[in-house]
Amino acid sequence: MLTDGYYNYKMDIWGVGCVFFEIVSLFPLFPGTNELDQINKIHSVLGTPTQELFERFRKHSAHIDFNFPSSEGTGIVKLIPHAPPDAVELMLQILAYNPDDRLSARQALRHAYFRELRRSDAEQKQKAKAQETAAHSTDRGEKQTRSDMRDEAESQQTAASSSKLVCAAFYISATNHARTARHLSS
Repeated sequence: MLTDGYYNYKMDIWGVGCVFFEIVSLFPLFPGTNELDQINKIHSVLGTPTQELFERFRKHSAHIDFNFPSSEGTGIVKLIPHAPPDAVELMLQILAYNPDDRLSARQALRHAYFRELRRSDAEQKQKAKAQETAAHSTDRGEKQTRSDMRDEAESQQTAASSSKLVCAAFYISATNHARTARHLSS
């Protein structure tokens, strides 16, 4: 929003943070009616960035007047008091106003919030490898074919692992939130 078409992956990370917040809270984080309203909503939650950061953004934008009123911001934590601390910490790190301070997708997946999912994924891989080892044939041709198939399966599994972890984390967050909401309403 603060650029004239400049785009990089850190903007996608911001989008993931907004979706993550909405799944946990069940309401949108920055529901602006237009670009300026949305920027004001961002500032009301995160606070107004430094002039130095605005100067950096100004290099990529000619269409916005960067004279925003100074705001402290309410903070994300107050909006989701029921969320686990590691989920809030992850959100704060992927919703950092300065793109240089935002986590990459790889860094986000290494966050403590995903620890249990990584552990479960590793256990499944170990089980699959043990089953394959037990079933391995003594025939050299069959061994090579199975090895090739295993390499292909591992490659596909690695490619899908990141998206599985993110989807599972969002599912866990939504499930935990739904339980909390039911508990609070009863």
